[in-house]
Amino acid sequence: MAIVGMTCNHVANIFALQMPGWITVSLCSMGGLTFPIMAFLLCEGYRHTSDIRRYARRLALFALVAQVPYSLLWGATANVLVTLLMGLGILWADEHLRNRLAFGALFVGVLAASLWCDWGVIGPLMIYLFHRLHDDGARKAVGLTMLTATLALALPAVSDIAAALEANSGAVPSRASLTNQAAKGAEVAEPDEALLQTESPWVILLEAPSGAVPSPVMPSYTVEDAGGFVGGLGALGYATLGFGVAILLLISYNGQRGRPLKWFFYIYYPAHLTILWALAQIW
Repeated sequence: MAIVGMTCNHVANIFALQMPGWITVSLCSMGGLTFPIMAFLLCEGYRHTSDIRRYARRLALFALVAQVPYSLLWGATANVLVTLLMGLGILWADEHLRNRLAFGALFVGVLAASLWCDWGVIGPLMIYLFHRLHDDGARKAVGLTMLTATLALALPAVSDIAAALEANSGAVPSRASLTNQAAKGAEVAEPDEALLQTESPWVILLEAPSGAVPSPVMPSYTVEDAGGFVGGLGALGYATLGFGVAILLLISYNGQRGRPLKWFFYIYYPAHLTILWALAQIW
């Protein structure tokens, strides 16, 4: 499920300009279940691994491999395996550093460094909360951790949606709607090209492809390329629907190990990024 969600999220971000807004929002929402599952399973792996150094080396190796396609897509930002590696380091330090002041300084330093990583500060913080709250019960650990992450992501998303609606409150009809009116025989004046830049966000979401208006700059390969309204709805769905599914999956976890798919994930992660980058160059 985590791999499916991750792929959906990456497709939504990379091809936001090529898809209708509702598809982008749907795929982005599905992506919300990925990192909580990754963070939770990292904590489980830390508790049960027989060799933490080998675990860390494996993460570091594939993080380096994945960084090449990741940087081609998103520039000077570290990929999610680096975030997981940072989280693993925090868990190790929490257990082995007796000086809590030293641990606190290290923890703050890791959070600061994570600002340049996928998931930012929320990533290591989510991992640490899953780990520290585990002894209080899995349901409490999942609930409190996910509530923190949901608020951190959903509130800015709501603000973005409100800002987009306010900015487009006086928007003109879309080109698609004008074309339909003309086809029905109605006399429609050709609107100024600049006015089409402010077409209704609801039209962008439901009728027109997100990339109907070409961007004068290179795409950032994020849902924000499709505009603040689509980006805001995608982020809101990510932090509510996606996280909601993740919560249901995590609280139903019975502690038993499933199929050993770790090597599949390590290989799939850089491979699918490479394929998506290649497709983005020709689409």
